[in-house]
Amino acid sequence: MPGHAIRTRPLLLEEQHQLTRPRGTKGDAWGCTIGVMLTAALIGCGVGTILQISIRALTQMTSVTLLIGVLAIAAAAWIARTAYGDAEARPPHVTEGHGTAEVLEIWDPIVVQQLAHADEGPLYYLDIGAGKVLGLCGPALFEIPAHLEGRPWPSTEGGDDAEWKPPFLNTHFVLHRVAESGRILRIDVLGESIPVTRTLPVGTVSTSHPESFVFEGSLETLASSL
Repeated sequence: MPGHAIRTRPLLLEEQHQLTRPRGTKGDAWGCTIGVMLTAALIGCGVGTILQISIRALTQMTSVTLLIGVLAIAAAAWIARTAYGDAEARPPHVTEGHGTAEVLEIWDPIVVQQLAHADEGPLYYLDIGAGKVLGLCGPALFEIPAHLEGRPWPSTEGGDDAEWKPPFLNTHFVLHRVAESGRILRIDVLGESIPVTRTLPVGTVSTSHPESFVFEGSLETLASSL
C-alpha cells in the first residue's frame, strides 16, 4: 500500500543559493554559446573604440583636467566596491517558501502518467496514500538533482536513443521541495524502479500547476480534484 510522511525544515544555505539561479534547459545551450560569443565580440569592439578615443583625449588634456578625471574614476570605484561589499554581506534573497523546505518520504506509490505536448515536459500523478496525490510536472523535472542511495543518478546524455527514466518512479524516495512554490530541490532515490500503471491522454487534467503539488483525492477522481 502507498504511504508517505511529510516534515518541514529550514532551507539549507546551498538550497538558498540554488533558488537564486534559474534552471537552464538543454535546448538553449547553443543559443547561449552564440549569445556569449556575440556579446564578447561587441564588448571587444567597444573597448577598442573607447581606448582609441581616450588616448587621443589624454594627449590633449591639461594636468588639472587629468587630475579631476583620475579622482572621478577613483570615487566611482570606491562607490561600486562599497555597494558590492554590502550585497555580499547580505544573505541571498529567497522569495520561494520563505526559507522553508518540505520533505516528503514516499513508499510504494501508484503512478499514473499523462501524455503532454513537447513543450510541457513530463507529467505524473502519484498516489502516495492517506488520500493524497502528488503531482510532478514540467520540463524542470529533467534538471532536478537526483541521487541514487547517495550516488549521482546515471546520466543519459551519451546517446539519443537512451531513455531518461524519472528517478522519482521508485518504491522508496525522498523529495525535497520549497513548501510554498513547489519547486523541487532534489530527490533521494532509495528503492527500486516501478512502472507506470496507467496513461492518460493529453488534456485530461489541466497542466497549469507548479512542478510539484500535493492535493487530497485519489487517482480515480483525478480530473475532478484539480
